[in-house]
Amino acid sequence: MSLPEQVNEIIAHFLAEYDVESRPQLLRNYITSFLLQKYSQESTSSILDVYYETIKKILMEEHDVRVKSGQLLRYSFLDALGERIKGVGRLYKRRQRIFQNALNGISHAVFEQFSAIILKWLGCREVWVTPASHDQGVDAFGYSYEFNKYLSDRSECAIVMLAQAKHYIETKIGTKEIREFIGAFDLAVHKIFSTVDDRYELLEIKPFGPNVLVFLTTQEVPKTVKRLATGAGILVLTAEDIYEMFERRGFLRRTRWSQRNIQLQFERMIRDVPVAK
Repeated sequence: MSLPEQVNEIIAHFLAEYDVESRPQLLRNYITSFLLQKYSQESTSSILDVYYETIKKILMEEHDVRVKSGQLLRYSFLDALGERIKGVGRLYKRRQRIFQNALNGISHAVFEQFSAIILKWLGCREVWVTPASHDQGVDAFGYSYEFNKYLSDRSECAIVMLAQAKHYIETKIGTKEIREFIGAFDLAVHKIFSTVDDRYELLEIKPFGPNVLVFLTTQEVPKTVKRLATGAGILVLTAEDIYEMFERRGFLRRTRWSQRNIQLQFERMIRDVPVAK
């Protein structure tokens, strides 16, 4: 069952932008203040009355899993009941945190274009981004010909990769977004688009061909979301996953480590990405 948008916003906030230097405070008080910035007192009280224990449980589970596995984290609990929280400290996963801040600082359009670069890193020989005004739920696509290394020249078997990129500032990720991506793929397979049927003449998804779906986000996502995506066969790449890809490819060693320099690196990388016709 999908959670209300307000709950997804709270979880996403703690995983993407909670101040790592926050002083000790009551969890319920902090969430109340957070919700009141956007919602009425009545709506805030209603959400907390129904979902506070669920929110606390999710945050505690995420905390325990991430501490155990050494993943990116921004908060810590001060008691076993999960009632008091504080920032995890500015030195914990400092490089990953600065990288995530840089991701959240670029525009949604830049992040969508960057999804094509990710597809190239995953093995696509050809990649395109879709026009921002009518992406039909797909932000980038590409083709990998890895099978052809083992086949004769007469054989043609391309792996189609589709990417959807969700920037934290615009979208707080829950299970709904994963389901919507699956729906977008299903429509694309049947060439059903909201405008014209041949929207992307360069995109060909064969009914029984190999396809890979890649979902990118600048935030970290709850394990419930990753579990749904994994079960559906979707590759989910969060801020920390993208950080590791950067580091393995050597990009981060060639620049001074600051949020602005990382953002400039993103802008340089997407300059020559072609737009799909």
